[in-house]
Amino acid sequence: MAENKSIKNKIIVCNWKMNGNIDLANEFCNLVGYNSRIIFALPNIFICQYSNKLCLAAQDCSVFDGYGAKTGEISSKMLLDNGVKYVILGHSERRIQCEESQTKTHQKIINACGAGLKTILCVSEEYRDQINEDISKLIKQNKDSILIAYEPLTAIGTGVIPDSGEIDSICGDIKEMYDTQVIYGGSVNSANAKEILSLKNVDGVLIGCASLDVHQIVDIAKIAELIN
Repeated sequence: MAENKSIKNKIIVCNWKMNGNIDLANEFCNLVGYNSRIIFALPNIFICQYSNKLCLAAQDCSVFDGYGAKTGEISSKMLLDNGVKYVILGHSERRIQCEESQTKTHQKIINACGAGLKTILCVSEEYRDQINEDISKLIKQNKDSILIAYEPLTAIGTGVIPDSGEIDSICGDIKEMYDTQVIYGGSVNSANAKEILSLKNVDGVLIGCASLDVHQIVDIAKIAELIN
């Protein structure tokens, strides 16, 4: 499928989490299509079916690399083999609900970079602790392959976002410390996307709940195009 190249710079990441179905995915294919700046983190069960129709991210990858006797695991290499371009790592829901450690996140980033996937590393207000020395080195060594998503815990699923000045300041600090792209996540929707995407230090958005609404994503894509 030919790529829709209307969005030049801003990155839009749609994290479906444990949601969605084939009808919804087809609707996105019809109304959005393949665009390397609009990235869909679909549940793994849909990846093979849509790898040539949408630009895909995985919502996680295994801490184990390559192939082997690891029942239930999906490695970064397997994701790449099936058309995935990006992988979300270190999301707060995995850190909290799955008790994912810094050591596991670090190893997953190593695996993703080694396989050729681009990593979307999620951090919260505690980013100075979450990006430890080992992860910091990885980011600096692979800054073209790792971007950071700043997602304050107070904004995830609450419908309340921080003051725009605070978002811009923190994203700027992260950008300066790690010299990589920084996107913002946490209650992003079509109503606040223009304010967020217009910020100097914000390179894109990571969208949760609103990413299941095709009309909101179309609206946010149009906003991103106008800002560029």
